[in-house]
Amino acid sequence: MTEVANDVKLGAADAGIVFDAVLSTYPELEAVFVPELDAGVAHISVGVVARSSQPARALHLARYLAARDRGQEDYARMGFTVGQGDLWADEPKGTVQPVH
Repeated sequence: MTEVANDVKLGAADAGIVFDAVLSTYPELEAVFVPELDAGVAHISVGVVARSSQPARALHLARYLAARDRGQEDYARMGFTVGQGDLWADEPKGTVQPVH
């Protein structure tokens, strides 16, 4: 994606298709939205592998990234459209069930 945006920026291409989050890092480029492409949604997932050497810390990071008042704020500043996440809590209430 960044190669496409760089080509447009340098004049090697007249136009390109990039994610809106990529375009937000190129303020000198102009966005032209195409209705046929606006319906698309990309999902970002974070998981903790079963063999993690530090599973509690990995889960802590994953929860931070998904929290609407922490990681999602950063994603929004980078141009991503974010969803509904939980509020951040250093220690979660309830339990987390592992997925196998």
